[in-house]
Amino acid sequence: MRRWSLLALLAVLILIGGCTNDNTLPTRTPLVADVGGRSGLPTIIPVTWRSAGAVIDHNNGASIDLLGTLIEHSATVNRFDFTADSRLMLTVDGVGTAILWDLESGLSRFAVSVQDTLFAYFNADASQILSVSTDNRLYFTTTNDGKVLASVLANNGGITAVAISADRKLLATGGAQGDVQIWNLETRGMARRLTIDAAPRISGLAFSPDGSVIAVGTSDLALHFYNASSGERLKSIREYGSSVRSLIYASDGSFVVAANNDNIYLYNTTEYARRFQFVAANLSTDNGLALSPDGKLLAAGTNGDNLVVWSTETGKEVIGLAEQQGVGSSLSFAPNGSFLLDTLLKGDAGSFLWSVASFTDTDPTVQGKNFNKQGNGVYTGVWTPDGKRIILADGSGGLYIYGVPG
Repeated sequence: MRRWSLLALLAVLILIGGCTNDNTLPTRTPLVADVGGRSGLPTIIPVTWRSAGAVIDHNNGASIDLLGTLIEHSATVNRFDFTADSRLMLTVDGVGTAILWDLESGLSRFAVSVQDTLFAYFNADASQILSVSTDNRLYFTTTNDGKVLASVLANNGGITAVAISADRKLLATGGAQGDVQIWNLETRGMARRLTIDAAPRISGLAFSPDGSVIAVGTSDLALHFYNASSGERLKSIREYGSSVRSLIYASDGSFVVAANNDNIYLYNTTEYARRFQFVAANLSTDNGLALSPDGKLLAAGTNGDNLVVWSTETGKEVIGLAEQQGVGSSLSFAPNGSFLLDTLLKGDAGSFLWSVASFTDTDPTVQGKNFNKQGNGVYTGVWTPDGKRIILADGSGGLYIYGVPG
């Protein structure tokens, strides 16, 4: 059933962790300030830091406020990672700078001493930071003092996609010459190397929730599934018009969503058969793709001023949301599933927070709120794992932090 949204008057926010399930290289060019300063775009105003209080939910959503701003990056932030307790955050910007932040104090600890960083992750116990660089190496850095402990050479020809397992013990790197390397993050050694037929560019990677299977998208328009331990190929699927870049597993591992920019498919993981194809006018997953925590809803952006939400149980559209007044940049569900965050690239357009409960209730209107309208446009928005904070990446490189004040 299609219903159009009613924009509420209150300004509010919320964000999701994981951000981004985007494990491939950025599809947009991050904005960079002019040489010699941050004058390329208006600099966001510093805000005195406040701690976050309760988990954001339907009961306190109207109490969300700006908790602070973080202003040290010189280019748009496009990657995030968090410790499980949400105390520490890693950010990576479009010119390869990674910064470690303390979200309790609102202060940066240090800039990671690895040049041209593409991705940065915490290891299982958060004692180390793993950085993936454009020099095709993996760097291991201590979280306490930023000292580089070791580095290893990865894929020849360049790293084009990366994925980390849910337990943070395995990392997969895909290269430009058709190989996938699976790394043991405890030993810092390669556990398995997969070679794809005809050596296509690796365009997307994702581990199953238990880390036993890895899904691989390639530039020759294929999707492959491998046993991550033995290297056995389980299935190959070829039904795409362009490379699969986005791969998202359901939290229970029962299905995987695979997408290029304008096609989205859902496959079961028993026999890897297609269950649904999700269709919408002007579909553009580059403008957002997100799966709800319970795996029941899938949201995707378009090239217009709307987004679409489908049921993964029926394959049918649940709702279309069309009051965002600009092209979207990212979508993310709250960790508790209460809200869907919808960010926009257009300056001063704000970001939208949609009540998920209102998608399927009997009320003919959808509850939505527009907030953070003072920005330069938002490249991406994420939630911290504890659901207490929303982080918005401003076009100038600054970060807005929202939550319920403690």
